[in-house]
Amino acid sequence: MTIETHCYTTRMATVLPIICQLLVDEFDLPADQLTEVTAFETLGLDSITIVEFMFMVEERFNLKLDLEAEPADMKTIGDVAREIEKLISRTTA
Repeated sequence: MTIETHCYTTRMATVLPIICQLLVDEFDLPADQLTEVTAFETLGLDSITIVEFMFMVEERFNLKLDLEAEPADMKTIGDVAREIEKLISRTTA
């Protein structure tokens, strides 16, 4: 099974699989556990690791997340993907 199979939604068809692949590559997480609704706390990642992951996401998408205001709102993989989608749409608008 591929990352795209588990992390696909019509709305986030490009961002979500990339985020899932980062989690697989960087933290050796099984792809079948990664979906839009997967909460970071269920993946066994501590808060420092999650912040490090957010920096990886920023680097991958060449965007800046507001990590001081946003982390509480980004509890799931889908939350991060939606935030990235918002930032992408703002930069391309």
